[in-house]
Amino acid sequence: MTYHIERDFPIEQLNPLARREANAKRAIAMLHKWWARRVGCVFRTMILASLIPAEEWQRLDQEVQRAGIDAWTALYYREHPKANPLIEKYLKDKVVLDPFMGGGTTIVEALRLGCKVIGVDVNPVAWFIVKKSIEPMDLELLDAAFERLKEEVAPDILKYYRTPCPSPLSSPSSFGRGEGGQGGGERAHLADIMYVFWVKKVQCTNCGRNTRLFSSFRLATKKGKDTVVCPHCYWVGEVEAGTPAVVCPDCGREFHPREGWAGRGKFTCEHCGHVDQTVEWVRRTGRAPEHEMFALEYWCPRHGRGYKGAEQGDRELYRKACREFEKEKANLPLPEGEVYEGEKTNELLNHGMTRWTDLFNPRQLLCLGRLLRAIKQIEDQAVRELLVVTLSNTANHNNMLCKYHATYQKLEALFGHHAYWCPNQPMENNVWGTRYGMGPFTAKYDLSRRAVEWAQSPREVSADGWLSMDDGAVASLARQPSAVVNGASRAWLTARSSEDLSFLP
Repeated sequence: MTYHIERDFPIEQLNPLARREANAKRAIAMLHKWWARRVGCVFRTMILASLIPAEEWQRLDQEVQRAGIDAWTALYYREHPKANPLIEKYLKDKVVLDPFMGGGTTIVEALRLGCKVIGVDVNPVAWFIVKKSIEPMDLELLDAAFERLKEEVAPDILKYYRTPCPSPLSSPSSFGRGEGGQGGGERAHLADIMYVFWVKKVQCTNCGRNTRLFSSFRLATKKGKDTVVCPHCYWVGEVEAGTPAVVCPDCGREFHPREGWAGRGKFTCEHCGHVDQTVEWVRRTGRAPEHEMFALEYWCPRHGRGYKGAEQGDRELYRKACREFEKEKANLPLPEGEVYEGEKTNELLNHGMTRWTDLFNPRQLLCLGRLLRAIKQIEDQAVRELLVVTLSNTANHNNMLCKYHATYQKLEALFGHHAYWCPNQPMENNVWGTRYGMGPFTAKYDLSRRAVEWAQSPREVSADGWLSMDDGAVASLARQPSAVVNGASRAWLTARSSEDLSFLP
């Protein structure tokens, strides 16, 4: 028997759809970060073309032309009464094996078309992502669990991400202005911290003084204005975009916003001008650079988004979180083990990060640890596991390897690159989240929920817009592959090597 894929493939019809999906991935693909995710529409078409005989495809093509469509459109969208019988006849209960399933595109699309699936991947993260992509989920139970986290855990996180709004009220301040403070002696009503700007700090081996590894003194650019920070007193303000030199109105010292003291793996001591390499400095000293807080981006319900220099009260709030972490860390579920040598992980070791906890600051570990501790107490296994995936996805945007995109005013996640990028000016996120911001737990929960909804009721892009489909990708997992091959179960997944597949019937 000759199958359609051996004769032809509908590239012309599929290409615009694939291009669109690549730029706006399906909700199920956003459940968790995975590299090189394939677009679902291509795999859906591959499965159809691989299992439907060429003669049947050609016959259907001739019949549906009267309706102004082709065989691919009829089969892909199930838009014609003659399409479903073909899918039922040739795809239902066929076993599709993906021995390198990755993010699970094959598994999801095969289930939607009525096939049974066996998925294998050596990476346990891939296995867990695919497992949670297709397993049944009670959305009411999921929402109830999230509401409990919001009530019981969120306040203990959000209290560490509050700062006085620079537009003050009239009552006296109890927060403290301190170095870099703005807002005078009046009490500022509290705003939510969106992001905390940090800069790495090292001790110059030439003069012995601390120097900060600023790549530039520009925080953001928007509507023809640069938001800049004075490196001497941490005043933050706006100037015309591209202004070459700025005299700080607070301390009177001049600085050049788009210049800095570090870049391309090197840094220049801000005091004596000695040039050094960051990696070499780590090797000589045997320690990682320290971090210094210098600015914040905040959200105020009254005044919107804004930037401010870090105040003494902001630093004390951070130190308070660090003290709480020291008290609780023995009872928190935290990343375990040492960073191993490898092509990607060597970059961490070169920057003095020897344990996985080194990728986070103590406030992040405290907040993420509190969340995970509460999640692990959820009774329903399906809900508990999905929220674990959600927290794992959150960690991608909540670590000290994130950075800030000045042009787009947003945080860039750790795995925005397929590498462990170690920025000189890392960005700390609000772990729980506020109205705006990129990648907090609340935003990741929304992604998880939409992924579940999509798996239950998928939507496809069509010429007329979004089309709701009734071919869900939900399946309970079998305990053994034989239950899929020889029984009524529809899915079996495993985390192991595919060098030897003799464990399959």
